[in-house]
Amino acid sequence: MSQRFAIRDGRGHDRWLDRTLAVVDVPSSPANLERLRAAFAWHSSLLQNIVAIMPGNFRIRVLTLPLAAEGAPGDGAVAPLPAASAARARRRALAFLHAARERRLDFIDFSRLQVMADGTPRFAWSLAPLPFPSPFDLGSRFLAQGEPPGAALAA
Repeated sequence: MSQRFAIRDGRGHDRWLDRTLAVVDVPSSPANLERLRAAFAWHSSLLQNIVAIMPGNFRIRVLTLPLAAEGAPGDGAVAPLPAASAARARRRALAFLHAARERRLDFIDFSRLQVMADGTPRFAWSLAPLPFPSPFDLGSRFLAQGEPPGAALAA
C-alpha cells in the first residue's frame, strides 16, 4: 500500500484524492495538539478542512486544504456577489457565527475567508484563540453587486 501524503518543498499532496494541500507546522505542545484536534473534529462545509494532523517531538505538521483568501489581508473585503448569492452567503455566515459562539469555537478565523464558486463562504481556522466579530461586521462583508455598505443589515 502506498503512502497517502507526500510533502515536498513546503507543499503537500494527497495521493488518494489527487489534491494539493497546504502544510502548516506548529510547535509541539499538548495545548496546541488539543486545539488542533478540536478544529479537526469540527466538520462543516463553512470551515477550511484540516485533512491530517501529524504530531512529532518538536513540531505538529498539519495538512489542510488551501484557502484562497478574498481581498487584501486584513481589509475584510469580499468581491460583490449577485443579490441571491450575497443573501445566502450572509445567512450562512451569520448562522455559522451563532453556532461558533454557542459552542465556543474560537479557532474559527472569521476575518479570513474564501467564497466558493456556489457563493458559500469558507472560513479559515487559527491556532490562536480569536474574538468573535459582531453580526453586523460579519454580515456587512457580503454585499450584493451595486449594494452600498451596510444596506442589507440596516433594514
